[in-house]
Amino acid sequence: MKNNRMLEMLKNAGKFCTGCGACYNVCPVDAIRMVPDQWGFLYPEIDHGSCVDCKKCENVCPKLECMNDNLPEPECYAARGADPVRAVSSSGGIFTHLARMILARGGIVCGAAMNPDFSVQHICVKDEEGLAALRKSKYVQSDTGLIYREIASYLKEGKEVLFTGTPCQVAAAKKFFGREAKNIYYVDILCHGVPSVQMLQDYMRENFDLEKVDYIDFRSKLNGWRCDQFRVFWKDKTSTLYPCENSTYELGFHRNISLRDGCENCEFSGHQRQGDLTLGDFWRVAQYDPRLNDHKGTSVVLVNNEQGKALLDGIRKDLVDLTQTPIEAARFNRLKKTFSSHPQKQRFRTMYPAVQSFSKAVMQCRHSLYDIGLVGNYLIGNYGGHLTQYALYATLTDMGYSVLMIERPRNAPERPLRKVPNIFEKIPYAPYALGKIYETIAEMKVLNNQCDVFVTGSDQMFNHNLYTAYGKIQVQNFVFDNHWKVAYAASFGHDRIWGSESDRAEEAYYMQKFDAFSVREDSAVKLCREQFGVEATHVLDPVFLCPVQNYQNMVDFGKKYIPKQAYLFAYILDPDTEKENCLRLYADQNNLTIRAISDLTVGFGGAKKAPSWDIETLTGAKIESWLAHIAESSFFITDSFHGMCFAIIFKKNFLAIVNKERGETRFTSLVKLLGLEDRLVYSFAELQEKLKDLPPIDYDAVYEKLEKERCRCRQWLQESIEAGKDKPKAMSAFDMLDVRCDDITRMFNDRFAHLYAELEKRGVHIPPPDPPKPESWLKRKIKGGIRCYKENGLVYTVKRLFQKIRNKLRGCSGCTRKLQRC
Repeated sequence: MKNNRMLEMLKNAGKFCTGCGACYNVCPVDAIRMVPDQWGFLYPEIDHGSCVDCKKCENVCPKLECMNDNLPEPECYAARGADPVRAVSSSGGIFTHLARMILARGGIVCGAAMNPDFSVQHICVKDEEGLAALRKSKYVQSDTGLIYREIASYLKEGKEVLFTGTPCQVAAAKKFFGREAKNIYYVDILCHGVPSVQMLQDYMRENFDLEKVDYIDFRSKLNGWRCDQFRVFWKDKTSTLYPCENSTYELGFHRNISLRDGCENCEFSGHQRQGDLTLGDFWRVAQYDPRLNDHKGTSVVLVNNEQGKALLDGIRKDLVDLTQTPIEAARFNRLKKTFSSHPQKQRFRTMYPAVQSFSKAVMQCRHSLYDIGLVGNYLIGNYGGHLTQYALYATLTDMGYSVLMIERPRNAPERPLRKVPNIFEKIPYAPYALGKIYETIAEMKVLNNQCDVFVTGSDQMFNHNLYTAYGKIQVQNFVFDNHWKVAYAASFGHDRIWGSESDRAEEAYYMQKFDAFSVREDSAVKLCREQFGVEATHVLDPVFLCPVQNYQNMVDFGKKYIPKQAYLFAYILDPDTEKENCLRLYADQNNLTIRAISDLTVGFGGAKKAPSWDIETLTGAKIESWLAHIAESSFFITDSFHGMCFAIIFKKNFLAIVNKERGETRFTSLVKLLGLEDRLVYSFAELQEKLKDLPPIDYDAVYEKLEKERCRCRQWLQESIEAGKDKPKAMSAFDMLDVRCDDITRMFNDRFAHLYAELEKRGVHIPPPDPPKPESWLKRKIKGGIRCYKENGLVYTVKRLFQKIRNKLRGCSGCTRKLQRC
């Protein structure tokens, strides 16, 4: 929020503004106003043009300096008012008795009242009739407005004032009036935290016909004294109860999802309170003494100082019961300064109100529900491979969907990393978007209860090597058929498939269950039709769909790593002396320095020489640095498909060297679409020839085609996802049998566990079975070689063997699968 000196001071102090309004009230020139943020919480905004820099706003802020002389350990009482009073109160009716006493002495009572539009504000009342508006709990933050100024006028008249509010509001009032103020009594409530008025209004509008609503009661006693009794009273004199689990507003409040920032860490909510008295519900008082709960409402009362003791003594004769208890008996109330915020609170803030309604945002966060489960390999340490996963995530998020990233299980042949690899300086994923890594495919079935639609991502995910290495999750073998299934830019990496016939048939079975299937290479359209019986649509790689500003933000972060002088940038996966000579020749002719970054499989660290050439090469560069080097280069040469993609995204003059063994079709498919065929080279001689006289790229013409394709592909993706909303599907017989088998397995496991426990109790010990002996390293390698020969043929197997030997000699732990798909 602009012009916000107060907020900057609080931020520097590591604290949050409570929205108490004390600064707004104290400003002598009205240079401060309270403005709602996007979630509806009020914050001060300072007009520095009107500000006279008197510092009164800083001095009155209770967060910058708290004033508290109360007892560190107050006396605690269980209190019950008269039955007629409790009938119209949320708990024990103590507030009403206190208010009546002050009113009877000609005083003023100040508290929070709800308006017909469900907004809540602090008001002052002078008689019993006005008192009704101040009763009852209101699970929403009140607007104090200019209430402190109004109270000041009453105090000048010599009137007594009873001020009630949340602990932060009472702290603000005490700072505003000062220690020397007379005739003002403070009562703070045991506050759990506060959502905003905007949230309550949105909830009511989303779920009810407001023309028919008379009023609401957060703690109706029609079913007795309970905390989960949100009731709507209708204009036809009827009412409807909405238990906590059926009310998204109550869920957001009780589960700490919709609370104001700072409520979870409130220095005013410990044992040392702000008010002369503290009031709240004495939840679970029956655990201390069953006689103290007659189910009509019991209040907890904390006496925090002598003035509070005098207040309580003044109403003692009006109470049905007043019993002193240990303060530990009230431990089920908010009597601590800190508690944990909901793990998806920040996710709620990103969803509401920007992309989701209040109710849907709360439900998705409460139950960890997502619009889309994105199946991919985001735990990969590879520039292009990771960015294509991130790009699809960012694209779907930009469309307004909530996305859960889904990785392969831990028992997959190629195990996933345990966290996002350290290839970003700043991880671009929201923490709540990174899903749990499950041990097995069977455990992943629980995701059917979390995601509406499942989308499989790109980058050779359907390459047979990766298909088997990732536990076959690409075909969504853990997803039931009642879910909508989409594949975006599925890639085989080559114009053919390999592997056994049984693998192909199994893959075809799952692929045919997809509701929408698209491929990254144009040749894959025919491959899908002929080999798998699937009609596929040709689309762009996801990196082209992601908002370019996302990449630019990374580039801006990574610019600190690029050289100051003009440079030729090389990202070469297979460096050799011939490519080195070409780079040096071109750099010398164009007065450029050479900057090179190696593939991540070379290793991590500082500047090292990559194998097979003498160009100093940066290894282990972060993605931000890698993108910045492409974006700021004078010329770019690469043999990486995604390197070529980002050259196009950043409109760079480039050449791409095609390695047919890694997969040619992804290169040719893209350049044909954009008219960039002249940017591919296949040999050293062709590279030399092209570098002699290479004209700049006409990016206006390229982007005219690219923008049309972007729009078409984004539309295809969104329509494919949205189509599932109106077409409910049934589970297949296979799915139901699978679920039943899981149930039977679980039942037998529970039964056997029970039997083992019984036998152990009787002293019968059953030793666990001996674990199977692991195969020797040599035996595993021989088996792997035989399998590779059967699936890929002799030529590929021999090449892979030599590649592994070269990696071993270089001290490189890189996997040939990773090298193949770069």
